[in-house]
Amino acid sequence: MKKLIIAASIVLGLGLLAAVYFCISLTMDKNVLAAELETTQNTLATTQAELADTQDTLAATQADLEETGSTLTQTSAELSATQAILTSTESELETTGHELTFKTGELATANHRIDSLESSLADTQETLDGMNNLYTIASETLEGLGIDVDTSIQCWDVELVDNPEAQNPTWDQLTAFLAEDQTEKHQYILNEYDCSQFSRDLHNNAETAGIRAAEVNLWFSNNDSGHALNAFITTDYGLVWVDCTETDTIARIKLNKEYRAVDKYSISGQNARNDPWWDSLTFYYYMSNDGGAHSIVSDIMIYW
Repeated sequence: MKKLIIAASIVLGLGLLAAVYFCISLTMDKNVLAAELETTQNTLATTQAELADTQDTLAATQADLEETGSTLTQTSAELSATQAILTSTESELETTGHELTFKTGELATANHRIDSLESSLADTQETLDGMNNLYTIASETLEGLGIDVDTSIQCWDVELVDNPEAQNPTWDQLTAFLAEDQTEKHQYILNEYDCSQFSRDLHNNAETAGIRAAEVNLWFSNNDSGHALNAFITTDYGLVWVDCTETDTIARIKLNKEYRAVDKYSISGQNARNDPWWDSLTFYYYMSNDGGAHSIVSDIMIYW
């Protein structure tokens, strides 16, 4: 019995010891767990703080990304606009290039034209110099012949009407016109319809018919009266004097020579300005002064 009590006591002691050990072990585990729990809680708190920081960082990053996206969108739009401007500018540059090429061609043509005009101007100037020289000679010649030349509008006694399209006739064209024209049929009335009006009407009729004509006023050295007639420049026989007062005649008008005229059918173009032929005539029309002498031409005024 005693042994059983001892054994029971031993068992109870061992159980108690085991319980104590278990309690101690449990207490130690609890402490460890508490420490670990505290560590875990601290770690969790740190992790939560880090997570909060990370979330803030993510939020800031998200905001930056959104701002960057907006900036990229704006930049993309600006790039598109810039690209459109570049495309338009390239097109304008291409057009400008074509225009420049065209203008360069025009400039080359203009320069060529200028060179040509300068050459023509030089030729024209040379021609003008020659014409001025001829004009000087002609003026001196006309002065020597006692001839003054002026325009139709300067004619003092009648009104002359010119035709800008009128041309110098041939001898045959002139005589054909004179045969057709009836100016010489007018009645002569002194100071009303006399030589001035005869010459005026023949001039105007010729111009209307496209034949260039002039009126001529004569003065005489031995006669107080003057006279009016017409002049034509034929392309084959040169200057021809026509007097249509009461009858159509071809005249010889020359400084210091007596006025002579013959019927238009009695002369050829070759003799219109042939002095020996005129001087050889024994029958002709002439103008006499108060004393009956033949009038001598002293001044000749031609109105073209």
